[in-house]
Parts: sequence; C-alpha cells; structure tokens
Amino acid sequence: MRKRMRVLASICAFTLAISLLSACGSSNDAKSGEQANGGKGGKDTITALLPPVSGKFQDNFKQMEKEFSELYPDLTLKIEPASWEDVTQKLDTQVNAGSPPDIAFIGSAGIPKYIQQGMMMDIKDVATPEMIADYDKVPLEYMKNGDGLYGFPAYMEVHALGGNREFLEKAGIDWKKVQQEGWTFDEFREAVKKGVVKEGDKTSRYGFVFATAGVASKDYLGILVKNAGMPDPFDKDLKYAYTSKNFLEVLKDIRTLIDDGSMPKELSSVDAGKRWNMFLTGQTMITGKGLATFENNANENNEKLQKRWQ
Repeated sequence: MRKRMRVLASICAFTLAISLLSACGSSNDAKSGEQANGGKGGKDTITALLPPVSGKFQDNFKQMEKEFSELYPDLTLKIEPASWEDVTQKLDTQVNAGSPPDIAFIGSAGIPKYIQQGMMMDIKDVATPEMIADYDKVPLEYMKNGDGLYGFPAYMEVHALGGNREFLEKAGIDWKKVQQEGWTFDEFREAVKKGVVKEGDKTSRYGFVFATAGVASKDYLGILVKNAGMPDPFDKDLKYAYTSKNFLEVLKDIRTLIDDGSMPKELSSVDAGKRWNMFLTGQTMITGKGLATFENNANENNEKLQKRWQ
C-alpha cells in the first residue's frame, strides 16, 4: 500500500467467461426423449447456468431460449438463473453431483479447478478461425490452459475505486490529478478523512467504504493488495503471496482507516448491496468498486424514484 496507487482509474482486469463443461445432463435428456417418442429420439437439451451479468440480463432469458430454438430446432436451451452470491456454490454442487450444466458463466481463474476435476471441454478443435477472430487476443488468452481453449470471454472489466465527484471536489481533492498520477497510502488516508461528515457523535458520511462481507469482498480486497505489490495470490516462485509482510501492511492500513473514522467500525457486515446503497444515498465519498454500468444503474434507480413520487 506504500506504492502509488490509482483510484478512479485502472486497477486490475478481471475476465469472466462463458465456458463449456462436460455435462452428462444433456445425454440423459436425449435418452429420455427417445423413450418418450418410442425410440425415435427427441430434442437434446443444452443447459446453462448464468448470473445477472447486467441489471436486465436475466430478464431476457426466455427470449434467448426462444431465439436459440428458432436457430436450432432440434435443440432446447434451458437457462438456470443464479445470483452472484450463489452461482459458484451452485456450479460446484452440480459438478460434485456429476451433472454440471453444459455452459457456465465463470471467472477465468476457475478454469484450472474444473479442468482438474475433468469437467471442462477443450474447444480448440471446434472453434473456427472466424470465432477466434471475434475476440481480442488478451482476454482470449485467459480462456486457455496449456494448449487447450476452454471458453470464450464474455467481457473484461476494470476494477477500480469509484467516488462521488461532488463530494470529492468539496473536499478539495483533485481527482483528475489522482487519475493521472495516483497517490500514496498516506495521501489517500488524508484525502478520505476530508470526506467524513459528522453530526454530533454520529457519522452521516464516511470517506471510504468497501464490502468485506459476501462474494464481492474478494474484489475489493484484490484492489488493495494489487497496489501493495501482490498482483496474484501466488508469486512467480509459486509461494503464497498473502503470507508476506506486504499483506500485513494492507491489513494494518485498513485498520488505520477504521480507527481514523474514515470507514465504519461495522465494516465486517458491509456486503456489496449495503455498500452500493451507502454510495447511492450519500453515506460515503469513495466506494470500493466503480464500474461504468454502476452509473447507468444509479440513473435508472433515480428515474424510478422520480416516477414513484410524481
């Protein structure tokens, strides 16, 4: 954390993939179809486990299934929705039961795990040059393991800290300069102190809040440890990086921000939903994760509120 860190700018790339798993569910469905049709065979079913990639993504599942069936009349697409909180647990449960979905939306870091379990399908021999050409080289590399290709990248996003511009400017923080030059931890510490608003003994706005509970907590901690010289959990010598003194410094710095009053003392109970709500309602100046889609979601929420109270 003593290294210069960029806030409201690029921190790390995180790739999520549409990957193919070697499922036995489809073959079972096909056999059931044959029996139901007197041995003549029936539609094969392709199953997919998908989280809410965007605010309205899961609203389109029925339409996606319909369009798929129109393109491939002999196949049926069945999409199972999952939340970000339980998608990994659902997938692991299905994998351990020996009946994973045919397609799953997973982080690229999970590919080696499922390869080791013998559940991933290498698609390098069926992916055409035209398919490969649709993707940029860098995100596509995340889908590879050795010589194999185990999926296609759905998107690559930048994980960054996000802030309320009005609050930042009122606190005298030159956020444009920060985006260009970054800042040290000590500079960051002093900046977030300026964002704290107290009403008597009660804090109505914190300088910095990020989620430490739930599935999203690893994203925010990842932002901090990368700026402390630990880009990956394992270093180039395959030693566990989080046992280094750098990780201890990150934990000390987080404790310092809490002791300063810049972050809430009950930080351990703040999950992604609560953190997002605190940001939307002006209870924090800087939040632990800022993506372009968040602003769109906030604008849509504001429009709904305006219509409700008209």
